[in-house]
Amino acid sequence: SPPSTILITGFFFSHRATAAASREEFWRALERTVSTLRQFGHDVVLLGSWPPHPNGDLPHALAKEIRRGHPVADYAFAIDPTRAEIIDESLRAIAERQGATYIPLLRAVCGDTLHCRAVANGQSIYFDHGHLTATSARHIVRDVILPALKLDKGIGDR
Repeated sequence: SPPSTILITGFFFSHRATAAASREEFWRALERTVSTLRQFGHDVVLLGSWPPHPNGDLPHALAKEIRRGHPVADYAFAIDPTRAEIIDESLRAIAERQGATYIPLLRAVCGDTLHCRAVANGQSIYFDHGHLTATSARHIVRDVILPALKLDKGIGDR
């Protein structure tokens, strides 16, 4: 196929529980994939990860907060900062070595804290434990990915 821009992302937090050898093989395999795509002339963009909600489905947790009389706008969940740093460093290093672009996304969901907001624009950011809602995904594309790639923000509104 003709050279194009390929975005790669994954649920990188899920590799936390696997054996160290398996984690290392995962990163090596990802780097081989990026290298192969680059050899064929593609521009590769590695997108960072966002953490799973630690207590099951986020909408269910928010419903519990509402039943308890707590404002869901204040609900946040902690992240594993060590795991987040490993993911960030690994993706950034692969991108640098392979001439790809790395766009971290964790800050878009969690800001500069170790607690991630669960609600944005009055809606749950996830539709389950860690998959972004369509609305959240559109916001990340429009507000983070397109500006990082210096593309027209109007694309993300579709």
